[in-house]
Amino acid sequence: MRTAILFVFTLSPPLHASSDLQQYVEANLPTKNHVKQIEWHREKYWVKMADPSKGWLSCFGKKIGSWLTPDIILTPTADCGTDMLATEAKRLKICEKKQGHCSRLILQDKNWILVTDVGLNMEMLVRHTPTDQRSDLILKGLKAITELHKKGIVQGRASLKDLTQTKSGEIYFIDLAENPEESMSFDEACARDYINYFMTSLTFIPQESEQKFAKDFMNQIPEKIKPLINRSLSNLSWLGTLANWIDAFSGRDIRKFARTYRVLKSSKVFAS
Repeated sequence: MRTAILFVFTLSPPLHASSDLQQYVEANLPTKNHVKQIEWHREKYWVKMADPSKGWLSCFGKKIGSWLTPDIILTPTADCGTDMLATEAKRLKICEKKQGHCSRLILQDKNWILVTDVGLNMEMLVRHTPTDQRSDLILKGLKAITELHKKGIVQGRASLKDLTQTKSGEIYFIDLAENPEESMSFDEACARDYINYFMTSLTFIPQESEQKFAKDFMNQIPEKIKPLINRSLSNLSWLGTLANWIDAFSGRDIRKFARTYRVLKSSKVFAS
């Protein structure tokens, strides 16, 4: 019995460890960006602050966007600034409780959160993958999104930059700062993940391969979600048409949506 007690005591972290880590984080907060990788006792973490580029004007723009968007699935979420940090911390805890493949929340402060490092960014991996092999890697991420949904969790606005891959090949999720379930059903939030993931992934697919990619992508989406994707894209068909006419003057996100709409429509994977 004495040996067992000593063994447990040895494994328990020092009581001051959390306090020391918090002080270390405070001394190494991001200065040039809103995220920064740090190392503590040979373990890597990411410290994240509110994105300074998303000031009051950006937040006001999100509110206007939520009023104007004709389909709730693609409406911007309301949280901004430090509210997004609080939302992310809460959702990371939920993901851990449900055993989802998300980064883990280590420490939380009003102005920052500290999370575990969970591998290499998927967008960077895709960028360094030959174009004829990118589809397989992207579809692997799509499968991970579906598995996350099966656990009752949505990423919020899934994209390659918000997925990582570990050395063992497992896919994890980062940046859960948006909670679309506050304004829509769970299935609608799943459709939001799929639409955004397709839209941001299509950028890395050669034009000659986009039709096949669209069909392979849609074949992996649960049948009950497809009508919601159809509805959302149909409600925004005017935006896709308009963006094609004013391509040179459109913003990056609008151009991505225009290509998404064009490819899915021409692939006949949804009814216009």
